[in-house]
Amino acid sequence: MKKYFLLTVLTIFTFIFTACNFQLSGTNYVTKPDVSLSTTPGEIIIAIPKLSSSTQYINIYRKKADAGDSTLLNIGILYPDKYPTTETAYIFKDNLVVVNQEYVYRIRYRDEEGYTTSNWSDKIASDSSTYTASDVLAYGTAGFYYAEDTCTLEMNGTPDSPSAISNFSSEYNPMLIISTSSKTQLFAINSVADGELYRLKSFLPEDFYDTPITIVGILAEKKETDSSTPPQVKCIHFTEPTEIPIQGYSDRTFKVSTTSSSSGVDYSRAARTK
Repeated sequence: MKKYFLLTVLTIFTFIFTACNFQLSGTNYVTKPDVSLSTTPGEIIIAIPKLSSSTQYINIYRKKADAGDSTLLNIGILYPDKYPTTETAYIFKDNLVVVNQEYVYRIRYRDEEGYTTSNWSDKIASDSSTYTASDVLAYGTAGFYYAEDTCTLEMNGTPDSPSAISNFSSEYNPMLIISTSSKTQLFAINSVADGELYRLKSFLPEDFYDTPITIVGILAEKKETDSSTPPQVKCIHFTEPTEIPIQGYSDRTFKVSTTSSSSGVDYSRAARTK
């Protein structure tokens, strides 16, 4: 008989990413970010213009510059109040890039009045990245079982880790991606190993109950902290997401009955299908 282990949620964050599919409306975009190659091989620097002192956080989006590939990825989030006020721009470093692949970047600013989006950056490619197009920079696929009576997900199989990523096991943590019709959030989990249980009622926020929710998939995140005591998270890097099918739920969607809990990590991007 299989032995089950309950996962405890390590930390539940409140990063705002809104809808599952990142939507842009209107044509009034603010100044594009500057992009350049770092002195560190395989790293692209995104210099994000300061927009307002009231900016709460900033989302960084990336897509391939190829005309035939419009997949938009949420690659990170940055917290302006954790950066020195003397800096003229916020710096985000993207080091999960494929050699000689051209990318463009877009920024979304969040304040109490809503969102403001930048124009796309100029194209840029790294000719010194350690990653090639054949390297896997996301979790492999597996499966979920969902038990409606206990509102738990069980991992069926162990997804391959993106072992090509440098220091993956020591620097990255797994996250579960869950969405409603209006938002998508990330929830920290202990593991993505076979047989692990995710008790949804232990961490879902109130607005995820009594409404259809979709288990989008999984990804890994890496936090970057400042020099304060104790250290504060200044930005977070995300791997590409991976879609995980649920047995008996072809659209990976169901409802959980009412309860209450705290908020999760808000995340906007469709999951990668392996």
